[in-house]
Amino acid sequence: MSFERARFELFNLARIAFRSAQYLFKKINPNYFPIGGGLNTGGGGTNRAEYCKNVWGTHIGAFNMFAAPKIPRRIAEFGPGNSIGTGLCALLCGADEYYAFDAFYYGNIAENITVLEELIKLYDNENFDQIKRREREREERADRLEKIKMVLNGEKGETIKIDYIATWENYAAPLPKVDFVFSQAVLEHIDNLENFYETQARILDRGGFCSHQIDFRSHGETFEWNGHYAISEKKWRRIRYVRPYSINREPLSTHVNLLKKSGFEIVYLRKTEGGKNAIKRDRLALKFRNLSDEDFMTSSALIVAKKL
Repeated sequence: MSFERARFELFNLARIAFRSAQYLFKKINPNYFPIGGGLNTGGGGTNRAEYCKNVWGTHIGAFNMFAAPKIPRRIAEFGPGNSIGTGLCALLCGADEYYAFDAFYYGNIAENITVLEELIKLYDNENFDQIKRREREREERADRLEKIKMVLNGEKGETIKIDYIATWENYAAPLPKVDFVFSQAVLEHIDNLENFYETQARILDRGGFCSHQIDFRSHGETFEWNGHYAISEKKWRRIRYVRPYSINREPLSTHVNLLKKSGFEIVYLRKTEGGKNAIKRDRLALKFRNLSDEDFMTSSALIVAKKL
């Protein structure tokens, strides 16, 4: 047994003991929400400005490969996490409306303002120093910045709009219309994917685009990156009982099929294979015995699609 494997197994024993305690406590108190369930912490690294800038760069780059080289005016993000930093990137770059769809309201004004200030420094260093924009463009950028700050502080903006839609799956008010939808390592956590893709189809205008980065790895549940496909349904239900926002274990083909079913044409698909640290096919749980080779070996994918 390798040192890495031994270290993982030791960690896993501690995790099993901790989850067993959580499981018993939740049996006694059904209202108990387990530590690490995602209620208070949000997800990803969206409280870091550089991370947000890189994520936005990935998705707007994907959009611009197939649409005109411009910033969409109305944007929706699913699962922004700790802050709406990626949405702030969109607004700084020229978008007028940003809608954050999430399972809970994670963000707070102070954190969003902090991320915004850090983003300004990043964009200033990149754009103003290297490209030497004209003074008029600097003034326009400063004016946009002040409008974004006003909206973040709760004031109603005339040209800038930020709206947090949570819980989006039970949202009673009419949903907005947008030109672009994106998510970063979020769709693997949504249980009702059919509902998600139907919602996306409702909010996205005809001819609009979506861009989704999806992580199909085990998220630390197993030593092998795809070891979650070897876990039985009974054991997985027990894991999900104390980790309600764990991964859904749906492979790439599920997303491809649901996109097509909801009226989208896939225009770009970039897959990454998981590598050597993988389970063998003979270890697959009954539910996953018929996984295609593509699903079995795809550890992540960037999917860009157009609404027809």
